[in-house]
Amino acid sequence: MFFKAEKKHLTDNAILKRELILAGQVSKIEGRFRTIIDSLNDVRFLLQSKKNVTSDEIKNTITTPPFQEGIVFFVSTNGKLVSSDQEWSSEQEGLLTFSENQYSNFSKVLNREGSSQGGWSSIYLDESLKQYVITYTAPLYNQAEFIGTLGLLITIDPIINEATSAINGVDVFIHNSVGDLIYHPDYGFKFIRESDNYGKGFSTQGYLTAGLASYIKQNLQGLNPQYFTERQNRFLVNSATLQSIDWTFVSYQNENDVLKELKQKVLHYFLVSVALIIFSLLVVALSVKTFLTKEIAQITAMIKSNNLLSALKKRRKIDDEFSLLVDASASQFEKLQSEIVQSTKKAQELEDKFLESRGLAQAISYSDSAVMTMDLDFNIIFVDVKTLHLLGIERDAMVGHYYFDFVHPHMAFMREQIRNEIRRKQSWRGELALLGANTDAEVWSNCTISPMRDDDSKVFRYVISLQDISSIKDTQSKIERLAYSDDLTGLSNRTFFVAQLEKLVEISKRGRYDFALVYFDIDDFKKVNDLFGHEVGDLLLKEFSLRLQQEIRNEDTLARMSGDEFAMLLGGIKSEQDVIVKVNSIINAASQPFMIKEHVITSGVSIGLTMSQTDTQDPELLLQHADLAMHEAKSLGKNTYHFYSKALNDTTRLRIQMENALSKAIENDELELYFQPKVNCQTSQLVGFEALLRWHNQELGYVSPEHFIPLAEQSNLILNIGHWVIQQAVAFVSQLHNKVAVSINLSAKQFESGNVINEIKEALDRYSISPNLIEVEITESSLMRDVEDAIRQLYSIKALGVGISIDDFGTGYSSLSYIKRFPVETLKIDRSFIKDIPDDENDMEITAAIIAMAQKLGLKVIAEGAETKEQVKYLADNGCDLIQGYFYSKPLSAAKALIWQPTQHKF
Repeated sequence: MFFKAEKKHLTDNAILKRELILAGQVSKIEGRFRTIIDSLNDVRFLLQSKKNVTSDEIKNTITTPPFQEGIVFFVSTNGKLVSSDQEWSSEQEGLLTFSENQYSNFSKVLNREGSSQGGWSSIYLDESLKQYVITYTAPLYNQAEFIGTLGLLITIDPIINEATSAINGVDVFIHNSVGDLIYHPDYGFKFIRESDNYGKGFSTQGYLTAGLASYIKQNLQGLNPQYFTERQNRFLVNSATLQSIDWTFVSYQNENDVLKELKQKVLHYFLVSVALIIFSLLVVALSVKTFLTKEIAQITAMIKSNNLLSALKKRRKIDDEFSLLVDASASQFEKLQSEIVQSTKKAQELEDKFLESRGLAQAISYSDSAVMTMDLDFNIIFVDVKTLHLLGIERDAMVGHYYFDFVHPHMAFMREQIRNEIRRKQSWRGELALLGANTDAEVWSNCTISPMRDDDSKVFRYVISLQDISSIKDTQSKIERLAYSDDLTGLSNRTFFVAQLEKLVEISKRGRYDFALVYFDIDDFKKVNDLFGHEVGDLLLKEFSLRLQQEIRNEDTLARMSGDEFAMLLGGIKSEQDVIVKVNSIINAASQPFMIKEHVITSGVSIGLTMSQTDTQDPELLLQHADLAMHEAKSLGKNTYHFYSKALNDTTRLRIQMENALSKAIENDELELYFQPKVNCQTSQLVGFEALLRWHNQELGYVSPEHFIPLAEQSNLILNIGHWVIQQAVAFVSQLHNKVAVSINLSAKQFESGNVINEIKEALDRYSISPNLIEVEITESSLMRDVEDAIRQLYSIKALGVGISIDDFGTGYSSLSYIKRFPVETLKIDRSFIKDIPDDENDMEITAAIIAMAQKLGLKVIAEGAETKEQVKYLADNGCDLIQGYFYSKPLSAAKALIWQPTQHKF
């Protein structure tokens, strides 16, 4: 009774203390909102008291309100808006109306015609302030005529932060009148507000734990429970409702924290009681020892007898102090015999389950995956040997610890994302860097977290499967390092620059980020090479690059595009004047004499400029326009700059002419397929062809694929042309006497259309061609636009029996772990890495790395663009036997390709 009363006393005190603090805090906020409402109504009544209130009077009153927080605004019935914040007003112009719009979550509060009362909106994200707000609005009448709505907008996060940090040692969460969370410290703003529909029907109730959801439901029913249970912990709660906006503030505290003092008292009383009991037992034991010795000796003799049950039954008839003991012993012995039979049966069942479990454990041990399990609170329960070896950690250092503590710090931002996705989908899959015993090391893995369910399909545990991809990541980093930097100057190269440009274009599309593209080269650089030699020219490029690096900011990107051409991305540029200041500094830096090997070289730069806010949002066109402007600067006398303008765009006119001609190319029979052989350099055998498109127009003449293929992709003509190419390539295969595979290039547009699979199948059926004689080539960039859709389509193509190859490998930016998931058979090394072998060591290292990686992944590898015997020999020595290039043959017409045979070579 004492402990029960003491427990009640402690909990009652804690509840009362929290109740007083919470009530005071909510009362303080309530008064704050009441003051806001009263102040707004004072302004409203002042305006309504005037006979003919004018728009200027409303504007003057609004822009000088007696408020210390929020934005006061007025929306007239014709949609005109004025407010106390001019910048905010300009952003909202035309958006705050009395009809459905992006603020429809409080449009019914805005439209208050016929009402005399004000009201609060739901929470919503104000795009201008980039903050979550609520709005109080009230109708404004002039001589009984409704002329608009007066309102006050208030940001809610400071109010929430003030309320939830006021009670030391006690947590606070907030819910509204329909049971949705407004704030909870264990869920976070990001989770609660992650939906675009937050404040407009989005509900958090489906993501709450059972205990928390049950408490909120009872609280809304007016039951006012004093505690709720969550994850085996009991929490004492108090709630207070903020009447103005119908929010309920709930303070909660773990009961164990409140009862620590009581537990210490209970432990003290328990130890004292145990000591007294032990002492009493010792006294009793000494008193009865003599009496018990004789009887115990008799019963011991019975137990030792061969027929124990019979002896016990005879002894049961003697009426003495031990009769009850003997009677109980006999009953227990009979029960024991029955349990032995049952235990034998259960032991057999356990043995069968053990053998089954051992088989499963052996299967896991022989797999490539490391496995661990964790409970619903993400604490590790079991780890296998592979996991310990992978991370280099002892078992005791992992079991019982929080799983996300082993996620590498540089991926800490992923922890909340993974937890939230598990709460929603009960699973997660992706790449994850884990923290090993060496805290500086990253252990990269493909991680899969899946639920384990009991017989009732309820999740009671999670199983984690890890595949080590650290070696693949290292290879990827090496390739990227070599592929994205310029070896001579140390600057970024064209590939990296284009990738950064594409990112900035996407950012510019989504927001207000503006940038400038600067394209320039060194004037008369060829003369420097001719007069002083290429070594001096290279040194000039290095020195010029050093000067340029002193002119860039952290947000800028500088790259050497090719030869003496450079490009720069200037971020956060607002006007042409900002660009001109930077361009003049570049011209001044280039104009200073260079001292190169005792030669004084005076040079300059011609610069072309284009601005993101005034030009196209296509990265390739931006580069073209900047290049056009640079050549215009050269024509103006060099060592100057020129902005791109539409007057320069003769190229665009040519593009339109080319596009019109290309749209009729199939109809006019102007397209033709050429076929370039693929050869096994070890056996000198023909192993396949690549179908290459050619176009000859009567007016334009021969048009390079480098010009019309991008044009076809931009204008969607590629879909019809691609269909024609598939039909012609399959028809060519049907004419081959020596049946070898023919590869067809698929563009990103074809791949995204979703119809290319049916087109391939229709062509195969039409010409009765075996699917293994057709191969499709797809670039890395087209695969990475939508990885999951790419995987789905590739497996559909694979199901037809058609081969799949990744073209131009090494020039894109795909994740090698994704390539493992693609059903790819062949990697084609891009010609840009082959053309400078054996003179360029970087290209040789990249090529060798790609070959080694392909072999590790079990893929075939083919090199395109091989033109010399030295190049073919280097590829053969490094394990690449399949060659495509001028060394064997240029692309051939269909008639020549049908009879072509490779020349014998030895390497």
